[in-house]
Amino acid sequence: MTPGLMGTWALVRSRVATCLSWLVIAAPGERSDASSMTGRDHARDALRRVPCARSTAISDAWVVARDLRICPLDDATSTGCTPAEPRYTVPDSETVALSTAPSNEAYAVPQRRRGDGGDDDDVTDNGTNISAIIDGIMNDPIVFCRFHENFTIGRSFTADFQAAVRAVAPFANGILIDSYRASLNMWEVGTRRVRLPSEGDVSSGTDCLRLLQDAGSSTKCSEDAAATLMAGQVLLVHHVAMMCTSAHSILRSSLLAVEPFYRDLLSQPAMDTITITPILVDTIESLVRRESPIIRTSLCDRYYIVDRSVGLCWSLLSLIQELCDCSVRVREQGTMASRPSSDDDGRDAYTDIEAKIRRWEAWPPPDVFSRFTALEVTAMLLQARLYRIATLLIIHRLRYPLGVRDEEALVGANMIFSELKSFMSWAPSDLRALPIGLPLLVAMLEIKEPGEGIVGQLALFETYPRYVSEFIRFVDLVWDARKGGFRGPWVDLAAQFQMPMLP
Repeated sequence: MTPGLMGTWALVRSRVATCLSWLVIAAPGERSDASSMTGRDHARDALRRVPCARSTAISDAWVVARDLRICPLDDATSTGCTPAEPRYTVPDSETVALSTAPSNEAYAVPQRRRGDGGDDDDVTDNGTNISAIIDGIMNDPIVFCRFHENFTIGRSFTADFQAAVRAVAPFANGILIDSYRASLNMWEVGTRRVRLPSEGDVSSGTDCLRLLQDAGSSTKCSEDAAATLMAGQVLLVHHVAMMCTSAHSILRSSLLAVEPFYRDLLSQPAMDTITITPILVDTIESLVRRESPIIRTSLCDRYYIVDRSVGLCWSLLSLIQELCDCSVRVREQGTMASRPSSDDDGRDAYTDIEAKIRRWEAWPPPDVFSRFTALEVTAMLLQARLYRIATLLIIHRLRYPLGVRDEEALVGANMIFSELKSFMSWAPSDLRALPIGLPLLVAMLEIKEPGEGIVGQLALFETYPRYVSEFIRFVDLVWDARKGGFRGPWVDLAAQFQMPMLP
């Protein structure tokens, strides 16, 4: 590990410790004997072979899902899938390199028991059967879709996403299953909301964060690394939903822990649904907070990657990472380094990367329409246009502080709002999870009013109303600073404000 990364790792460990201190830490119960096994022993023990059809646990998950209104039974009827006949099959080993479960067998979720009384620890005080829900997530495509639909561009990604999650679930000492448990344990059945830390037992989430913090020493193979990555994503969402503060340190902890395995993971397309999203989130957080991303897109030699969150922006992501590095250099050298110089034909530190981004276009792979619906492709192309405009607008604001050259910034903001309004007019509900939070944010920092009617219509904001409040609060903070005479890049304000920055 390089000295720079060692410093980053120390900083991340410190911030994860801070995250832990925010939670009410209960006395941990006695763990089952399985927790002391090695990763591979645990996998063999956890992956018990049981028939998939007529699974009682899956049926229980459907009942809970129906009560939560996350999986309407009429959806099951319309798709020809019933609780007794889950359609999910795991692709063969040539498709999913890390798959450990045959296609005709179900993943059996290990039960957790309390250390003091032997009662089933998977039934919460509000009656939710957590193991039944996790069983449904692992084995039923509709249950999986309903729990993850806010984190995929469209339903065409669901099968690959579920296959990847199911394949790696037994590894890394079951940290992924434990992370799902921690998240579901704080889920309120009646109101479909995440409880506050004071309203429930957060000790399981705290335990998972500790395991994630120490994952670097326990990660022995790519399977462990993928499970740790997915656990980091589950815990990130869990933290944002509960605390509504930045969880960047949680994500970075998982990335640093598995960094030695990332090149191998990126060589396996079947793992894209797990490995690509953390790179996107870290890159966007790094851009806004003027830091350098941990995992570089250059580790992957594939040109065409279409992902559940990145969409068609993989090649743009590499340019955004270049911009992150450029922004860090400018910050270290001083603000004047970013201003165009009349002595050098108007060139500045951002000229070259800006030219690359202006030339960039999204190029879908030849088979895109055979893999995705026309609406999904349209949404991904729109996302690509929005991210290109938003990145150029950020470059403008890195050069010129708020209140300077505002007319040019308004052009970019109006272009973003025009695209967003068009999208809202035709996008069905299952496409409103399109990751376009960053473009919306940068546009609202130039013109606030048009975005106020859009925020609540995006799926992620609709599901987590506290995130909407923090999002709007940051926008208001920047506008108040601007009216109060602040003349600097708004990203310098973001570095001091612990709002979660999701793509």
